[in-house]
Amino acid sequence: MSNALPRERLDELCDLIAALHEKWITPQERARLEEYICHDEEACRVYMEYTHLYANLRWREMEEPEFREAPPLGETKSSRTPILGFLGDVFQAGTHFFSRGLVISLLLTIGLPGALFLILILQVARQPAPPAPVMPVATVTQMHECVYGEGSAPLPIGASLFSGQQVRLSEGLVKIVFTDGARVIIEGPSTFETSNRSKGFLHSGSLVANVPKGAEGFTIGTPSATVVDFGTEFGVAVEDVQGTAEVHVFQGEVALKTGSENAGRKPKGRHLAAGRAVRIESTDQKGRVVVREIASSAARFVRRLPTPAESANQAIIADFSGGKGNTRVKQFPGTAGSGWATGWNVREAEGIKCTVSIEQANPVLGGGDYLRVLAVRESGAASICRAIERRLALTKRVDLTKPHVVSFSFRIDVLGRFTKAGDHLIICNNTYSEAAPRKGPTSGWHIRVDGKDYEHAPARHWTFISGDGKGNEFRVSSGIPAHQGIGYSFRVLVDPQARRWTPAIAVSGGRWTTFRPMGMRSAGTAKDCKYWPFLYLYWMMEGGNEGADIEKIGFSVDSIRITTADANARPRGNRAL
Repeated sequence: MSNALPRERLDELCDLIAALHEKWITPQERARLEEYICHDEEACRVYMEYTHLYANLRWREMEEPEFREAPPLGETKSSRTPILGFLGDVFQAGTHFFSRGLVISLLLTIGLPGALFLILILQVARQPAPPAPVMPVATVTQMHECVYGEGSAPLPIGASLFSGQQVRLSEGLVKIVFTDGARVIIEGPSTFETSNRSKGFLHSGSLVANVPKGAEGFTIGTPSATVVDFGTEFGVAVEDVQGTAEVHVFQGEVALKTGSENAGRKPKGRHLAAGRAVRIESTDQKGRVVVREIASSAARFVRRLPTPAESANQAIIADFSGGKGNTRVKQFPGTAGSGWATGWNVREAEGIKCTVSIEQANPVLGGGDYLRVLAVRESGAASICRAIERRLALTKRVDLTKPHVVSFSFRIDVLGRFTKAGDHLIICNNTYSEAAPRKGPTSGWHIRVDGKDYEHAPARHWTFISGDGKGNEFRVSSGIPAHQGIGYSFRVLVDPQARRWTPAIAVSGGRWTTFRPMGMRSAGTAKDCKYWPFLYLYWMMEGGNEGADIEKIGFSVDSIRITTADANARPRGNRAL
């Protein structure tokens, strides 16, 4: 035997083994013994040695002759039949044999380890098999001016898409490549679902599929029809929830299947060659559809995404790359050119120290150079309004007379004593420069944060001002708090002719929330307002310092980008949430 176990544990183990073989062990002691044997290799070895020793001792006892007391004189055997007597002798002999300590010890020696081994095998068998790895069915390879809808997280380039995953695109273009090689360009607003490595489903919106050689059989499903490719390029558009759809074939040939396979009806099929297009319309609640020929129009679809160079040439940008200077348009304060009519203008005020600087590599704003502003009241108590502004040029780079998108990143760094009704911070476009006299509201789209509640707009929340075109205005709360130190991304879809603008906000790089369209704040037509050519970062301080409580406003801005709302000369629109 081994002394590897501590003396106290070895003594306890020996007592438990003895109690087991002498049949006075309690249930608690039996559980304790099982715990020793199952969890301690040395204890298990000791148990086997002791059990073997007990078995040898019992075996020697069996070899010695047993003393049997003779029956009393005159006692006679009871009368019984030969068969019943034989069975009774067998039963008694069996009972006597199995009641011997040696036999019980042998059974325990053989049975207990076997039972423990069986329990271990059953536990392993109950463990569920590891799940098979989930493989992606497609990959995002390119995107352009994307705004994602509710329930769809932003997809970076290189993101994998899996079976059953939906892409809900409010604006922009996304290109994905399926595992089998088919390439699909999804155009917002759209809802698209990846089914498997060679199939997708378009719930709404439009797309173009390009299927190279080797990927034949690629399939696009819609609520009313299924398009099976034979190696081609085609466009699909789903217009409404009833499933009205169009299929346009640009190259090659496709098979079009309509009808309800789930209802047990055999789907009707037809082939469409290049240059043909059809419209599929539902006619009743039973799912019957009508397919009619229409004129094919490649201009209705976006068949390729702009290259990075084309995107840069189609945008007015101020990302502050290169820091301070005036040799390049992007630099602060910048120069005229590339869509800008002037550099940045910063107006000073008596009693206010305004510091404008270029900072670097802030992850909250996406990294890279960014513009930081800090205005601190040094003296006085009068209300002071100031702005950093820049004028846009009406050029063909981005036609401001047509729908366009203004996007930027913004962070509030500090709002000291920002509690009065007149305290506010505004991001907007405007008809006049900050120094020019004006009568009434002159801004078009208008996003602000106020120091005090105003009607239904709570303080320190992002708020929109909407107008009716006659000079009347009202405030609409976004419901999104304006916290210090948090990065916010903004997108404003501007439609100057309709005098409407549609805001969208994403918090800390999360999903976008797109709000309903607003009216322009100022009165008059877009032409009268000169298409609101000034971009404003504007603030107001009302009151003054109170002892050590200093009045101040600080914020940072980056990635100002103005782009056309068209994709290859076709407006994409916006879906409000």
